[in-house]
Amino acid sequence: MVTLDGCAGVVTGADGDFGREIALELAREGAHLLLLDDDADALKTLVIAIAADGRRSTSARVDSTDAFTLDSAIRSFEAEHRPFDFLVAATEEIESTGFGEGDPDRWHSLADVNILDALFAVRATLPSLLANGMGHIVLLGSVAGRKACRDAALYCATKRAVTDLGHALRAEGESPGVAATIVEPGASLLSDARSWLSHTQPESGGGMGRAAARTVVFVLTQPLNASITDVVVRGPLADNSESSSPGKEPS
Repeated sequence: MVTLDGCAGVVTGADGDFGREIALELAREGAHLLLLDDDADALKTLVIAIAADGRRSTSARVDSTDAFTLDSAIRSFEAEHRPFDFLVAATEEIESTGFGEGDPDRWHSLADVNILDALFAVRATLPSLLANGMGHIVLLGSVAGRKACRDAALYCATKRAVTDLGHALRAEGESPGVAATIVEPGASLLSDARSWLSHTQPESGGGMGRAAARTVVFVLTQPLNASITDVVVRGPLADNSESSSPGKEPS
């Protein structure tokens, strides 16, 4: 896939900090997108923003942990337009509490959203990609999935799970021509993520979100036989000293 112009793609978590930036960047490249999220008003705003750039997109409100609604939205788009060329699974929630102070209900939601969305989105799109004989699936991981951080155990674990899902997906889909890549950005300063999750200093203007979005475009425009498996997108280091304080990753 050398150009995205005229391609069709799905972006889940399209109203999230990373998802929105990814959707805007993909639309600028000419892709016709199906935008999925659970906030209908925010999706409408995003569709308008994309249209202002002279691009088109379709949106659908879905529960990311409900396989049926995800599948239904994807099948409806394909029936009305065309089969998909790629998926970007970008839905995520962030939680930064320690073992002793965490809310079990919140943990349950975090695990469901961060892991099940990726699973269900892949389940809904992979058959079409395999039938087409080619395509690309990008999963949004995190630097936090590479190194566990204090006070963010479950978030780190869910992001590690997404990375492992991506590796397993490569084994299942790549031989028929479907590539799988995990893009692992640092913390987004557009959200309530703590920058210490990825040992980055605060950025203004959504710098990390835009960097992740440009990385997704880069990945999707490479030849499928390039076999890009993992891409880490880090922000600048706050400093080079070692510390186990909340502003640093523990050694």
